[in-house]
Amino acid sequence: MGGYVYSKDFYVMYSVCDFNKRLFPSELINMIMEVSTEQSEKLGVGVDYLLQNNKGWILIQSNLEIKRLPEFKEKITIFTEAKGFNKFFAYREFTVKDSNGDEIAKYYTTFMILDLKERTFVKIEKDDIDVYGTFDETNETFKMPKPKKLKDVTHEKKYHIRYSDIDTNGHVNNVKYLDWSIDTLPIEFIKDHSLKTMNIKYEKEIMYGEEIESVCQLIENETSYTSLHVIKVGEKVAAQIEYQWVK
Repeated sequence: MGGYVYSKDFYVMYSVCDFNKRLFPSELINMIMEVSTEQSEKLGVGVDYLLQNNKGWILIQSNLEIKRLPEFKEKITIFTEAKGFNKFFAYREFTVKDSNGDEIAKYYTTFMILDLKERTFVKIEKDDIDVYGTFDETNETFKMPKPKKLKDVTHEKKYHIRYSDIDTNGHVNNVKYLDWSIDTLPIEFIKDHSLKTMNIKYEKEIMYGEEIESVCQLIENETSYTSLHVIKVGEKVAAQIEYQWVK
């Protein structure tokens, strides 16, 4: 009993790669989200259906595990499967494979449904999830660990929310948080290190016209680095993020 597996092929274009010719992490997540959106569209429960019902699927937490990032001109395939749901949470997994069929990344996600008028979370109905497969409601929560809390600030930047940051749910798209957080790190560090894991927990919506502060603590470990990030609107935390990096 489980979800239908859906997949989509991608060609890694130059415009979505960094100076190392590697796919930007945020662009990998954009591709991943496109796969789940396309599946929903083909099942008749896509963007228009959700907007007509004043609903939106909202990403609450995600965990990315990277063996390696795809590179310029590479062909990859992204697979997705809804894994289960309970009263308020729905769980979906993604697998990224290269042209040889080798797994190069795994992405775990937790979603909730937002009432777009009231801006409050609502119960997930069986009709919201049944199109994705055959599920029994589960008490299992597929819990991810929370990101570690930042204690000291070593780097920070401010951003003003633009038109291009807003999605159909009326708030900043979840992928923007990745760019804001990684951008706080020194460019020399990014050149010399590869991202291995990401754990992000979303706490608060960010709306058009607001200003955010992205703060970071970079910690050196024995064989790796940890960067802890907080995205804030004033004194309110909008997201907490933890990355692991290696040379």
